[in-house]
Amino acid sequence: MSLKTKKKTRTSFGATAPPFIDYLKDILRRYPDGGQILKELIQNADDAQATEVVFIHDERSYGTKNLWTDELGKYQGPALYAYNNAAFTDDDWEGIQMAGRSVKRNDPNKVGRFGIGFNSVYHTTDNRRHIKWQEEDQKHDEHAVWNELLMKEVLPQAYLLIIQDAIKLAQQSILPIPSMYDLWPDISQVQHKDKWHVVALDVLRLLFRQNVAILSLAKDERKFITLSEAVFPCNGQTSPDTLAAIKRTLVSCGENLVTLPSSVARAIEEVCPYFNTLKHVTPTFVRDILRRTGVHNISKEDRLCLLEYILSDGKYSELGGLQLLPLNDGSFRAFTNREEDTALIDSSDFPR
Repeated sequence: MSLKTKKKTRTSFGATAPPFIDYLKDILRRYPDGGQILKELIQNADDAQATEVVFIHDERSYGTKNLWTDELGKYQGPALYAYNNAAFTDDDWEGIQMAGRSVKRNDPNKVGRFGIGFNSVYHTTDNRRHIKWQEEDQKHDEHAVWNELLMKEVLPQAYLLIIQDAIKLAQQSILPIPSMYDLWPDISQVQHKDKWHVVALDVLRLLFRQNVAILSLAKDERKFITLSEAVFPCNGQTSPDTLAAIKRTLVSCGENLVTLPSSVARAIEEVCPYFNTLKHVTPTFVRDILRRTGVHNISKEDRLCLLEYILSDGKYSELGGLQLLPLNDGSFRAFTNREEDTALIDSSDFPR
């Protein structure tokens, strides 16, 4: 390939303008809190040589039947009206559409010549305006420092109170149990947002450190217990029928089995500092329960599912005494080491 051809394949180089939304976000991030919006609108009125400025906070809501488009319906609620008695010119109409390129830039008599003032009204649509982090260029911004302290110090405490209040509402059947669990921070959703991820971890650590009753029982979902009192469901590849059999068995035996959404289970596993000391459903745990309580009240179908589960870890020597060995006549007998109790198992290699 010739040098001339290579030059033709090169891409052009040059600075590009930032997307409008990104530009606005940067403006809003740097704007001070307080009554800055009103000040900017007064400034615009002064530049337009207005002699009167009026602000009206209208708390009423209006009808939506005779609007130009249905999309305008959501704007018929409470609003802040800003009025001045200057005429709105064609240049003004063009100017408010030119973010950062003020038509006033060449007029030294106009304080709004820097082209940012009207953009302040976007504060009213920026719902997270007061939840911002301290940026590198905001080391002395009191509002940014204050907001960051709120996120780090106050939010975890407030979040804990919200979850505890939700539990009380769930106990009174006012709030569904799934809605209570939905309040837990889902750490998988904020892993790519470093600062919010830290806040989520702080909330969860505080929640676990308090060791309060925050988990709903499987046998009575309106009753809550602490993590240290709970028996957590088994992990791994387990069939739905086997999981259901384990649940019925443990509940009937009076165990504090809890059922959790995957996001809550993941939060406990990844954040709880004493996770390894908690009780979990395992083949060994189920064998111990069955050995203590017996299997007489367990259905044939559930016994077969339980047998499949407790065999899954390969610890066959721990089966002794469990009456879960199925026989051809539909009955079950206990596993023993006695020769006289030998049972024959048919298979494809050794059929009956």
